[in-house]
Amino acid sequence: MNIPEDKIQEIIQAADIVDVVSKYVRLRKTGINYKGLCPFHNEKTPSFSVNAKKQIFYCFGCHKGGNAIKFLMEYNNLSFFDSVKELAREYGVDLPLRDERGQEEQKKFEEYFDITKATIHYFAENLTKNSANKHILEYLKNRNINDSSIQNFGIGYGGGVRGKLIEFYKKGGFDEKKAIELGFLGVSEGKIYERFVGRLIFPIFSHHGREIGAGGRILEKRTDTGKYINSPESPIYNKSKVLYGLSHSKDEIRKEDFVIVVEGYLDVISLYQHGIKNIAAVSGTALTDDQVKLLSSYTKNFYLLFDSDAAGYKAAMRSIEIVMKHNLNLKIMTLPEGEDPDSFVHKHGAKEFLEYVKNAREFIDYQYLVFERGGYFQNPDKMTEAVKEMLRPVALIPDALKRTLFQKAIAEKFKLREKVLEEDIEKFREKEIETRALELRERPTPQETAVQTARTPVVAKQTIERNPLSAFQLNEIEIIKLMFEGDEKVVRFIFQFIRPEEYTLPIHYGIAEKVFEELESGTIPTVNNLKDHYTLEEQNYILDLVMDKHKISEQLDDLLPSSTEATLSLYTIDAVKKFRLLRIDEMLKEIHKEISNTSDSIRIGELVLDLKTYLDEKQDISRIMDELKTVIG
Repeated sequence: MNIPEDKIQEIIQAADIVDVVSKYVRLRKTGINYKGLCPFHNEKTPSFSVNAKKQIFYCFGCHKGGNAIKFLMEYNNLSFFDSVKELAREYGVDLPLRDERGQEEQKKFEEYFDITKATIHYFAENLTKNSANKHILEYLKNRNINDSSIQNFGIGYGGGVRGKLIEFYKKGGFDEKKAIELGFLGVSEGKIYERFVGRLIFPIFSHHGREIGAGGRILEKRTDTGKYINSPESPIYNKSKVLYGLSHSKDEIRKEDFVIVVEGYLDVISLYQHGIKNIAAVSGTALTDDQVKLLSSYTKNFYLLFDSDAAGYKAAMRSIEIVMKHNLNLKIMTLPEGEDPDSFVHKHGAKEFLEYVKNAREFIDYQYLVFERGGYFQNPDKMTEAVKEMLRPVALIPDALKRTLFQKAIAEKFKLREKVLEEDIEKFREKEIETRALELRERPTPQETAVQTARTPVVAKQTIERNPLSAFQLNEIEIIKLMFEGDEKVVRFIFQFIRPEEYTLPIHYGIAEKVFEELESGTIPTVNNLKDHYTLEEQNYILDLVMDKHKISEQLDDLLPSSTEATLSLYTIDAVKKFRLLRIDEMLKEIHKEISNTSDSIRIGELVLDLKTYLDEKQDISRIMDELKTVIG
């Protein structure tokens, strides 16, 4: 889906980044920037910075950065298109699509959302405004679900009379075929029927709050159908990427910095009703890789709460492996047998439930207890099976130190030598690597490529941070920084006197080459379009410079926030002059050194001529630059 570039720039200009970020992060003005605790990783000392002049954010801890569009993408896990749409809507920017085909495709896609939203609203009104369905409200009251929860979660009722939803679709002009795709209608023996008749409805929302599906629960005991039915996979609903309740709880998850993962709709609703809001549900399945990735953007601390039966244990084990693979922190909660979060919190209240949260176990302690209760430790073969089962998720942990500590804990529990366990862990890891390699060969994806890119070490930046900066590098950084001030005259002036290959650091050379290419194609480089032209390493490096991580010159820092075109030009002239003079001085040193080390009179004569040439060039550079400064003012 293409959005005209001028509209993107209009949105960036309209959506003040300090305003956008302040809705999610408490910012405090410090100098030219605003600072706060990074919303993308845990920290106690603020390393997250927002620059109002350049309209960008950057975190020096986790290296996330970009403009207002990028911030919403990262914070709310939106696509680029959805982030642009959200900002356009909020800041009153009209957003036409570039081509008719794109408009048509988007229109069709939006129809699925429109049908789903209308259907969810229909179900909700069926429950709250249809006097014939008062008994359903009474049922919810008996289940201790209050009116506020019914409204907050959009709970509805599928109705007791068949044909009403189909009639609603016809009156509203909705496409029945799309309603079938979405799973609100079904087809049997050539006839269309309503799938959710007689069921309590739990709307399913995307993590940024759009209606994308529903779950339906029968209210009486029946043997001819399942207790729950859910929306099928559709153009707008992928169950492996969705967590029930997350649209309500994501801010609380960030605030509390941990998430409690439960199994069912009513678990979420009842806990939320009791003030425990950092929750999300997998709706009867084990956590998926996509769900873990989504949750990990809000917190790195996971508490899993599954049923205490065999099915619950299997779901927990599958989930443990996925969570540990992402190097997250994990604890397992268990409630008394026969209890689930819904029943427990209504019987015992939030305070007692939070005690169970407080006493949650490390996953290896949970596994150990399950195997102990299962009698695995009475038999050597069974014990071996238990140990291997406990080592499997440990082997998936990317962090070597963390992996070693868990390995040590398991060894101590079973009084085994760590070396023995290490061999098994390595076997598991080798198998995992082979599996991943096979997957990559068979099914390479852009996402996997992006993850691999993200893991590439920023060698040039690390080198600069480890070693003292030379005068050459300090000067080059000033010039690279000036290239991204958004002033075409400044950038053209730089390239008039400095060629990309003259920079001493490879990363500076690479950036300068790309800036020159942009300039030649008619684009002025800015920090808002880095992703289109630069590698991830270069993007992070440029953002580091622009957001003042490398404090090069107090004069530059004082000048740029309120610089006029003239003062910026004067500073650029000084920086370019310094660049040229530093290199001439370096050549003069080399010539003097060679003169002192040679006795060849002919060679000395040649070197003296070179010396005069460079001295003349130095004088010319100083004169030209000083004259330019005089003209400017």
